[in-house]
Amino acid sequence: FKNVWNCNPSEFRGNTRYSELFPRILPPRWKNDTVNRPRHVDISELYELFQQRRNCYLICCDVDHLTPINEISRKAGDLVLLETLKRLERAAGAEDIPFRIGGDEFTIITASEDIAYAESVCERIRAWNGDTVSFADMEIPVRRHIAITKLQTENMHRTDLFDRLHHVIQECKK
Repeated sequence: FKNVWNCNPSEFRGNTRYSELFPRILPPRWKNDTVNRPRHVDISELYELFQQRRNCYLICCDVDHLTPINEISRKAGDLVLLETLKRLERAAGAEDIPFRIGGDEFTIITASEDIAYAESVCERIRAWNGDTVSFADMEIPVRRHIAITKLQTENMHRTDLFDRLHHVIQECKK
């Protein structure tokens, strides 16, 4: 906990600067290698964002072979996840919204209907494949699977949203 938040749980609970963690649908913001993490995701609000950006591209990302990294240490796995989100945010544009959809899977909702833009974001993410994350005097190489898609949300129920995103990620791993 302390390595992620730079404080103990009791300090975290008592610190008012953390009172707005995960404000609605705003993406996490990095400061001094820490992230303000949301307490919950409002699926209704996320679904509305998908509806508003239904013609925009989505970039789906999955960390390759996270299980062996977690076998080194759960803390190492957490560092890989944090670094992945940080890199997705750096690759994304100012209006794009990266978020974690579960486990080691992430999506960026772009604000662009231009496939060339989505491909450029993917290339920035791919450029980090093979880069390492430092953990306990080890350099752990990290690779990510990446796919570009659009979702047909017109007849999709909001509870199907994550299932469809997970499906896109599974397809890009084949």
